[in-house]
Amino acid sequence: MKKLLPILVAILLIGVGVAALATFGIINIPGISPVKSAKKVAAVAKKDAKSSTADAPPVKPAAPAPVKTALALAKPQKAPTKPAPNSKIDQEAGAESLAALWNEMDSAKLKDVVGDWKDAEVARVFLKMDPDKVAEVLALLEPKRASKISAMVEKQASVVKLES
Repeated sequence: MKKLLPILVAILLIGVGVAALATFGIINIPGISPVKSAKKVAAVAKKDAKSSTADAPPVKPAAPAPVKTALALAKPQKAPTKPAPNSKIDQEAGAESLAALWNEMDSAKLKDVVGDWKDAEVARVFLKMDPDKVAEVLALLEPKRASKISAMVEKQASVVKLES
């Protein structure tokens, strides 16, 4: 115990000393050291410019490092490829959820999104969407594809489910 007390006192004094040096700006510790005023920085820069040679190329200031957000640091999660053992896939519920999302998108962006989709899948979701929005997107698509998707929407809309 007697040996521990001098060690703790020494560590405490070193910590206080470092904090004091940082507070007075003698050493630079972000968050503790005072920010230098623009006048002092300009005076130091002017002094350095006079002392440097005239033939030296100008030095460009370094670009600030990009700030990493929590979203950028988060690891992307893999989408589940198989449903849980005690569940089944409800494509109609999925189409309704996607239709609600697509109704909020810009029509030009939505045209790009559906570009890689199969026509039958697009038709299933279009069936659940706002008709005005569907008309905007169909107008932006190639006429042949728009016609094919329209025929599929009509076919899917005419299916009547029988009650068991």
